[in-house]
Amino acid sequence: MPPQTFTKVLVSTLKNEKEKPRAQESHGEIYCHSDFMIFSARTIDPEYLGFQFDFYVQFPDKEPKHVGYSYLLPMEMKHSNDIKNLPITGLKHKPIGQI
Repeated sequence: MPPQTFTKVLVSTLKNEKEKPRAQESHGEIYCHSDFMIFSARTIDPEYLGFQFDFYVQFPDKEPKHVGYSYLLPMEMKHSNDIKNLPITGLKHKPIGQI
């Protein structure tokens, strides 16, 4: 296994003039039901590239609350233009949805 490295990931949201790839805010990007988001990464070892997705709930006038996470493992990314359904795991290690 190669040493762990950090790969910069950029996000594009195809709405409201946010199509240009950019770094995410500290709590990511706000997702609405009709949104289409693209994540892009450049790496020297694509066969070892995986993603961790963290999910937050946004409340008015409060800090976003972390509610769950999901992983896209390297072995699941053999076809980069494929459709994936991933479970979202809550902070108490129970399924709370899917993406």
